[in-house]
Amino acid sequence: METSVKRTNYFWPVTKFIAAILSAIAIAAIVVIQESIYGVVEPEVEFYSWSSQFIIVLISQLTLLLLAVLPLSIVADYLVQVKWQPSGVRKILVVACAYIVVGIIAGILYSIFTMSVAYGSSILFIIGTTFVFLAIQLVFDWILSRLTM
Repeated sequence: METSVKRTNYFWPVTKFIAAILSAIAIAAIVVIQESIYGVVEPEVEFYSWSSQFIIVLISQLTLLLLAVLPLSIVADYLVQVKWQPSGVRKILVVACAYIVVGIIAGILYSIFTMSVAYGSSILFIIGTTFVFLAIQLVFDWILSRLTM
């Protein structure tokens, strides 16, 4: 689980930014598909097209990922790589715990700024979002490290 903070490549910020954008697109697609499959539409409720729902979720996810998760994940990666320097299985656990903390902080910020009282559900959703972000970031980091060899 290499987060590339200690490596001296210039792809690290690009990888995180691309991962944030692709995570927002993937999560928006998953949320809208899940809502269209399992969502119950009452007859008196106005119908929203798939594309309008996708754009609404995409804008909120892009805002969340670029303004909250991206800076917090940079700090978390720095702390994991430079301050704690774990190795092996311990590194996987430390990175997972760091991204859980990133998700909790971003979930609280999201709940505060949207004036939502459902802290628990938004925190759980954003923890899932941070792990999707981490997975896409690791895939892009691996691809870019293979391309530069």
